[in-house]
Amino acid sequence: MTDDHLSLGAGLSGRGVIVTGAASGIGRATARLAAACGARVCGVDLNGPSLREEMQEWKGPDRHLGVEIDLTGADAPQTVVEAVLEEFGDLWGLVHCAGVLVRRSSPAEVTRQEWDVQHNVNLKASFFMNQAVGETLKARGGGGRMITLSSQGWWTGGSHGAVAYSASKGGIVSMCRGLSTAYAPHGIMVNSIAPGVVDTPMLGVGLTPEDLDAIAASCPMGRLARPEEIAQVAVFLLSTHASYISAATINVSGGLLFY
Repeated sequence: MTDDHLSLGAGLSGRGVIVTGAASGIGRATARLAAACGARVCGVDLNGPSLREEMQEWKGPDRHLGVEIDLTGADAPQTVVEAVLEEFGDLWGLVHCAGVLVRRSSPAEVTRQEWDVQHNVNLKASFFMNQAVGETLKARGGGGRMITLSSQGWWTGGSHGAVAYSASKGGIVSMCRGLSTAYAPHGIMVNSIAPGVVDTPMLGVGLTPEDLDAIAASCPMGRLARPEEIAQVAVFLLSTHASYISAATINVSGGLLFY
């Protein structure tokens, strides 16, 4: 048994991993941790300047790749995959964290445009990013990992004006289950993670400090999760430890969700 086998990110050394939403929040924490575990990380984000600044904090920054792109573009997923193969010559996994949230106090206030924006980014782009990675992994052989971030809202239906957002995150759970059926025979494990309330810029959208305090108090642990606590689960699912986990929705909510 090697020391690598005992690490959280067993099997990731030198492997190509895509992390979307890598400039902030859970994506940033996941990219940092995957890089620390030896992976070669392709960070993807719409905010190029923040991504490039963040990449300087990754272990061995020159080993990694940053791609500034809008993932809702029809060619964007394949563009990212091709950039990874050209730069790294390898692709092992995807952690898809990119997402957007628009809060409205009542469902009656949600516009068609707001619905479309959230579903295009959170669900449609997620599917086609997974499709591009999954088909590439399938063609290359050797298995792989695909993880997409859902939310506690997939189970609760959303709160604090996040009904449309939560609907998109529920779609992610169903999507990952279907993709698992398609790709598991090829050794590609497909899972989702359902974080509870996490201390990220997205959580604070449209909320007051008092709102955030109340949300933290609603969790049995009495606090918000740190992004790193979600990233640790994502990197575990990327690793060779997760060789028999597929179609799962991992509950990382500090006891907020029961399932």
